[in-house]
Amino acid sequence: MRKGTSTFFSSGSTACPPLVAVHLRAGWSIGGVQDRYLRHDTAGDLFVGRTVTGLSILQPEFAALPPRFEIGDEVVQKRTGYLFFRLTKNVELVAEFTLVSLIYHIDVLRERLSEAHPHFQSPIFADADLLHPLHSRLPTGSGNDGMQSTGVPPHVKILSEIHRTRNWLKKLLCCVEPVCKISLIRKMCCTNGCIMESQMSLKNERFKGGFRLVIQQ
Repeated sequence: MRKGTSTFFSSGSTACPPLVAVHLRAGWSIGGVQDRYLRHDTAGDLFVGRTVTGLSILQPEFAALPPRFEIGDEVVQKRTGYLFFRLTKNVELVAEFTLVSLIYHIDVLRERLSEAHPHFQSPIFADADLLHPLHSRLPTGSGNDGMQSTGVPPHVKILSEIHRTRNWLKKLLCCVEPVCKISLIRKMCCTNGCIMESQMSLKNERFKGGFRLVIQQ
């Protein structure tokens, strides 16, 4: 397990975690003077931990946060308490994270496990009245609880900003296109007082093509 994992996150990319961090996370001795001066550091260790989850280091999703319910949701707290009734107060948040992860991946579980699997005999999956209210509360965005990704290298943060910018430009295109159509009608697409539909369509397609080219670049 440890050897295979170390092979996974130390190869296959030119942006792998530092080898020292890999060795230290695996608990291997580096040997000689290196054991004295090459020490554990939080940043490298977090980078290794995030890489071993299997997320692609070349995609902005590498910085993804785990699914989680809104903090303080009474429905979630009530059902969590019912399902994990013997847990102490200080581990209730752990139970919520476990619960939301199971519900978030329920489609994958149903696809890969048989219907007779003991997992589906548990109350959360056997009782629709328990499952549906929680499923409707699954996160749809990044959340507003202040949680931040750790172990994220600089290039992934840049990729995330580029991804957000591209999405913003795509939304901008939807807003700008109607305005440009009106402008084309008024200024460029009239011949002897008549609107030339072919001219308007051609110029509109040229505009959208140029805008999409900017987004792709």
